[in-house]
Amino acid sequence: DNEKRVSQQKMMQAHAMQQQAQQMEGQLSAIQSALTEVMQGLESVKALKGEKELLFPLGGGAFVKARKADEKILYDVGAQIIAEKDYDSVIASMEERRKELENALKNASANLNALVKRAQNEQFQ
Repeated sequence: DNEKRVSQQKMMQAHAMQQQAQQMEGQLSAIQSALTEVMQGLESVKALKGEKELLFPLGGGAFVKARKADEKILYDVGAQIIAEKDYDSVIASMEERRKELENALKNASANLNALVKRAQNEQFQ
């Protein structure tokens, strides 16, 4: 009876750890997606700096030419607040965001690895 109870507890712990690992994998995926978006945006902003004429895709292989009115970008500074900033400020903000996301990704990955190791240790006890 005691062995059965211990076995059930181990199964419940394993199930809880599995759910926690799935949650962490979801967080890793979300962080990776945000990082990819920031890196693509950063690349685009750097490419547009200094350009006077731009092409915007409309879909279906159609593009429209546009001229920049000035050297400012509308940038989401957080909490859905949009501010007009110069290219260098936007690049600096995006670089900082990239670093934050890379650190978050590293930490989330380390946490997931620690959970996996803990689960493996529990399994073999």
